[in-house]
Amino acid sequence: RATIPLFARDPRGTIAEQRSFQEEFFMEEQFAFAPVSAPKMRRPEFGAGFWLRAVARIIDMAVHWGTSLAAGAAFTIAAAIFLAVMESPSTQFFNEMQVVTAWDYAFALFGAIVYHTLAEGLHGATLGKRILRLHVLKENGDPASIGQAFVRSLAFLIDGLFFGAIAAGSMQSSELNQRVGDKWAKTVVVQRKELSGHPWPSDWRFLFVFLLAVCADGIVSLMGVVIKMMLM
Repeated sequence: RATIPLFARDPRGTIAEQRSFQEEFFMEEQFAFAPVSAPKMRRPEFGAGFWLRAVARIIDMAVHWGTSLAAGAAFTIAAAIFLAVMESPSTQFFNEMQVVTAWDYAFALFGAIVYHTLAEGLHGATLGKRILRLHVLKENGDPASIGQAFVRSLAFLIDGLFFGAIAAGSMQSSELNQRVGDKWAKTVVVQRKELSGHPWPSDWRFLFVFLLAVCADGIVSLMGVVIKMMLM
């Protein structure tokens, strides 16, 4: 009986060989497309202290007022050019625009809230916090949401009373150094060095979010000027 040469055999091999090949193939496919588990968030055990956060707040106040002044200057220059082109009298207009009203204070305050909400809700840190290596997280270690950032930013109107005495008193009674806004929003401000290995957002993300927050702050702050101009 003539035997079939090895090179002339069916390249698919025997049934057992085909089954073994299929099992190995499907095992490799399942491994390739298996979901990659996200890094586990560590629950914060320590909160940043009062004075460290106070310095970060001072830096952010400087950013806010600088943004407001820059937006106001840009608006003034644009208005001056417009009045010059239209050949309209500008002395009375600028005299009335220099009067500070309740609208100016209200929208400037809301601009600061918007700045903190966007920066902390989309990245976890404002410029002041980023410089001092601070970060806002949920109590379980997850990133804070926009809603939580808004609550804690709005609550600063209470925490900031009496030069921060309300916030300091609340932090002393909290294991995580949480001010009133943190307790309401269920957030905690941590030092990055306390959570080594935590998946922090990238610097590019911070830059994008910071620019977005600053632009939003400037636009909101100018709304007071626009309303004042409409009421003239």
